[in-house]
Amino acid sequence: MFGRLTNVRIKAAEDALDQGRLAEAFDILAAPELADNGRVQALRGRLIDTYIRQGQDHMFDRNFADARSVFDKALRLDSGDDRARDWLRRADDAIANDRAAGARRQAALNEARRRMEAGSLNGAAEALGDTPAHDADRAALAGEIERREQKAAVLTEAARKALKEGRIAAAVADVTRARELHARQEGLADIESRLVADVTRQAGEHFRGGRLDLAASQMRLLGTLGKDAQERREMDDALTLAERVATELTKPDYAEADVLLGRLARLMPKAGWVAEARKRLRTIEDNRRALLEGPLGIAASLAGERAGPVTEDTMMATPRVPPPPRRHEQQMQPPADGADGMLPRRLLLRIDGAGSFLLVRGDRVSIGRAGPGASADVQLVSDLSDRHAEIVRAGEDYFVVSHSGVELAGQSTDHALLQNGDRIRLSRRARLTFNKPSLKSAAATLDLGEGVRMSSDCKRVLLCSGPILMGATRECHVRLAATIGDFVLTERGGRLFVKSMARGATGETIVLGDQVTIGELSFRVMDWEAATGTRATA
Repeated sequence: MFGRLTNVRIKAAEDALDQGRLAEAFDILAAPELADNGRVQALRGRLIDTYIRQGQDHMFDRNFADARSVFDKALRLDSGDDRARDWLRRADDAIANDRAAGARRQAALNEARRRMEAGSLNGAAEALGDTPAHDADRAALAGEIERREQKAAVLTEAARKALKEGRIAAAVADVTRARELHARQEGLADIESRLVADVTRQAGEHFRGGRLDLAASQMRLLGTLGKDAQERREMDDALTLAERVATELTKPDYAEADVLLGRLARLMPKAGWVAEARKRLRTIEDNRRALLEGPLGIAASLAGERAGPVTEDTMMATPRVPPPPRRHEQQMQPPADGADGMLPRRLLLRIDGAGSFLLVRGDRVSIGRAGPGASADVQLVSDLSDRHAEIVRAGEDYFVVSHSGVELAGQSTDHALLQNGDRIRLSRRARLTFNKPSLKSAAATLDLGEGVRMSSDCKRVLLCSGPILMGATRECHVRLAATIGDFVLTERGGRLFVKSMARGATGETIVLGDQVTIGELSFRVMDWEAATGTRATA
């Protein structure tokens, strides 16, 4: 009876295979109890051949998942069939490669979209190069890039016309939109530069005439244009300083207002109203001093003595209260003995939480290689000559000088005036950035570029041609956390002093090698050579 049933099942599988009903044939032939039957083995071989041909067709059509499915069925019919095993492996590899290619394609499309939205159409087109040539999404993005290029060109031309006609707001709007679409649109940078120059010039005229409202309104027209332009930064700084002066006057803090007006006078020397404002402030201060030197000064001292009885004797003995000094007159005095100290040319400043800095004193600072026999003030572990270049200070200006040649702003030179933010390339690997962050001090800094190092962990050199400002603002030579406060490091009579910028603070003498703690600030100044073992030979 079972033999007849087996024959019926085999016959059904044979008919299904002949008629192309492969799934039905597979279900019968894959039964384990039929595995040893000779007729079944022959039918399995036919079905395996059919599956392999079908899978190869799927592979050719890049239907890798379907191909894997039929190769897997072939291997299930005969686990020892090498052809089925080999083709199954190929299908798995194809699926993995296809997924990886799909991921790369999607990443390239995403990057192209990101760059396009950022206004980098050239970058977007470059990113599309990593997608298949006939990809539909690639074609759509390429079309959008082309449309944006055309729109940016139209806006650029409209901005040029508006600028010529003096329609500043329209020109700014067109340039801003064009830059959003295509930041590198031909001619756009030139129009933006002219716009910034014209607007800043007009704002400067209003500022010098005392119309700060018109100057501020003029600068607001620019929006985000020209943020990195020197003339815009100076105009924005001048307006900010003026606002700060007004804030100090309303407190009132006339001494701080006078300090800020001094900075404003250096930034905008042709603004006559600034000098007039300083004169009026000094008149206020002189009147205040005169008041405190009179009877009201005595009243101020009495206010602190109300705990005790007031008698004729105590009234006669009450001293007059000396007027507080102006802030710009509060100088850190050297020790009473007046003896000059002997400071080394190079010092190491280590500030807890802020890092280490090389301080170099003098108006000529040499830069060269580190190693035995090195003689430069700033010794870099790099491919330089012994004294490759010098930074020379002349008044308020700094120059870079090099007989070996340096590169400044992409141009080779042997002598050039340095501007704030200039990047100096000494050699293939040695790069420095020059900064003169504050108008209140002639001191400057050199920041070491990526991969450039000294024999210590210092990444900044302080050129000590004036007070070193330490605090949280961008005007400081050493940046500190805002919670620490603002400080100034100065040299007088061959000695170093540190002073908090808080009102009424006094200076403190620095002894080389000793830990100094003022409030939240903790630091140590040491002889560079003694601290690092790095000497400069004569």
